[in-house]
Amino acid sequence: MALKSGGGRRGSVVGGACAAGGVAVLLTSVWGVGPWREASGRVVAAAPQANEVTIASPRPYFVPLNGQGPSLSAGRVAWTANTPQGPAGSPIDRIYVYNLAQRQLSTPVRSHYGTAGFIGGFALAGSALAYVDTGVTPSRIFTWRVCIVDLRHGGTTTVLTSPPGATSFIPPQIAFDGARLLVLQSMSRQAGAFESTATLYTPSRHTSEVLARLSSPTTSFADPALARDAALWTTQTFGQHPSSRLNAYDMRRRSLRVLPVGDVSQLAASGDLVAWKSGLTSGPGRIGLYSVQSGRVLSDDLAHSDKAIYPAIGGGFVSWTAIDFSRVCIYSVATRQVIYKTPAVPQRVYGLSAISDSTTGARDAAVSWVYTANVSSKTAMRGYVVVRVVSSQ
Repeated sequence: MALKSGGGRRGSVVGGACAAGGVAVLLTSVWGVGPWREASGRVVAAAPQANEVTIASPRPYFVPLNGQGPSLSAGRVAWTANTPQGPAGSPIDRIYVYNLAQRQLSTPVRSHYGTAGFIGGFALAGSALAYVDTGVTPSRIFTWRVCIVDLRHGGTTTVLTSPPGATSFIPPQIAFDGARLLVLQSMSRQAGAFESTATLYTPSRHTSEVLARLSSPTTSFADPALARDAALWTTQTFGQHPSSRLNAYDMRRRSLRVLPVGDVSQLAASGDLVAWKSGLTSGPGRIGLYSVQSGRVLSDDLAHSDKAIYPAIGGGFVSWTAIDFSRVCIYSVATRQVIYKTPAVPQRVYGLSAISDSTTGARDAAVSWVYTANVSSKTAMRGYVVVRVVSSQ
């Protein structure tokens, strides 16, 4: 495991100890976790002005799909990665977690299903990591379980498993904020009877509530997200007239409504704000911003482009990936402008991004993104996870 500093020589990975300044001070202001302590493994000495670190991933390729990360919270970054198919190919069968304060890499999750398993999705909140562990049967039907692992103490709790007698061709999708777990399931219980459910779990209380249910062979739930007082997801309709409508369940009033915002997908939520990509999930779109409390669309085009996908939101910032995977952009809600763009580098492919709220009240946030280098070259591909501190000031 290695770290690169945003203030060091470009492309270098060297050994050394990280000073209690630079990134360490910035991360302390965001999460209250510093100063960094020296740990085993190779690290880089951070320059005093550095505000970015880069972690070398054990596997080089990041699947650009909703729920596949990275995920960033409370001084930890989690991600999945695989090795392209071939003699050394590997599935997405584990979750990596890097503790930024301790500079330690761990693999707290490996698929229970062995070589027939993969991680269907995950979400990190504080020291709790929720994930969907999925197994594939010989008939290409999924069996799965949704679990939460305590990264501090190491215990794992199974919240639910695939029901017996049901056929699942789509793994569940989840959103998790540390206290609540939103699970979207799509199953076929009988021949021709296709059912989708949205269920809200409170693991600490061992309670659950079905928020919505529908039966249709051409409609399913997708894109789960949790705002402060609302659970959100889309209802996707396939066929001759496809659509993707936004549902919002008010957890205070216990009421469900369809928001009149048109077709949207790829939801992300933080506090009162919800970000989305316009249109269906499989196509290009514009990044929109919505306030749950006011019920207003604050912006329908943060990127000033219809070629943005997979938004992330947190701490007053929104990030997204270009549809050609050439860069990641970071937008400040306070200043209403893009404050950072990753460099466009030949043979580099960017994946998804994540944002962690500040836990100290600071106007800073940490943003993470992933990229694969040497994609088209003859040299070996390499994967990296970046964490950068940004400020609205």
